[in-house]
Amino acid sequence: MTTEPRVLIVDDDLRIIHILSTYLQMEGFAVETAMNGENALGCMAEHPPDIVILDVMLPNVDGIELCRQIRQHHEWEAIPVIMFSAKSDSGDIDAAMEAGATRYVTKPSSLQDLVTVVTEVLDGPDAAAKLLEEPPVTGS
Repeated sequence: MTTEPRVLIVDDDLRIIHILSTYLQMEGFAVETAMNGENALGCMAEHPPDIVILDVMLPNVDGIELCRQIRQHHEWEAIPVIMFSAKSDSGDIDAAMEAGATRYVTKPSSLQDLVTVVTEVLDGPDAAAKLLEEPPVTGS
C-alpha cells in the first residue's frame, strides 16, 4: 500500500493556500497548511511532511529564517524545502539557498511547474542534486 506524499504549504495568503492545496490534492498529494512560522513548526512536530513549500514573506518570522530553523532540527534536516515566492531578486534567492532551501520557485509560476519541481525533488537524492545544479524556475 502506497501513501500519498505529505506536503506542508506555508503561506500567509489564504487564496494561495486554497489554490495550491486544491491542485496538489488533485495531483495525489496529502496537504497540510500553516499561515506562519510558529504554526508550521507545530505541524512539522506533529506530522513531519515529506516536503515543505514555503513562502518568503511571512508574518513575524520570514520564510528564510523559518527554513534555517527547520534545518537546525536534526529530524527535519533532510526534508526538502521549496521556497515559493514573488521575491525574485538574486539576493533573496541566494539567501534562501544559503538558509538550506532545496529549490526556489518564483511566483507567478504555473501550478504544473510547481508540481513538477515537487515531484522531481521527492523522486530522490539524485533528482534533488540535479535540480540544485539547474537555475531556479521562474514564473511564466
